[in-house]
Amino acid sequence: MGVLVETSEFAAELRHRVRVAIRALDAAQVEGDGYAVDIRAGELESLRRIARENGVTLDDESDNDGDNDGNDGNGQAGVR
Repeated sequence: MGVLVETSEFAAELRHRVRVAIRALDAAQVEGDGYAVDIRAGELESLRRIARENGVTLDDESDNDGDNDGNDGNGQAGVR
C-alpha cells in the first residue's frame, strides 16, 4: 500500500508543478519576456515528459493546438 501513496504523492506534486509552470509561462507571455517564455516552455515540456514516462495523466490536456506551450491556441492555459 505504501507504493500507491508514494505514486499518488508523486502524481499530485507533478500536477502541482505543471500548474505553477503554466502560470509562470502565462505571466512571461503577458510581460512580453521572450527569454522567460523560452525557459518556462522548456520547463513545462520537461514536466510533461516526466509525466508521460511515469504514466501520470495531467489535467492540462487542453493544449490541443499542437505547440506544447500549455495553451489551447486561444491564449488559455489548460491547468489552473
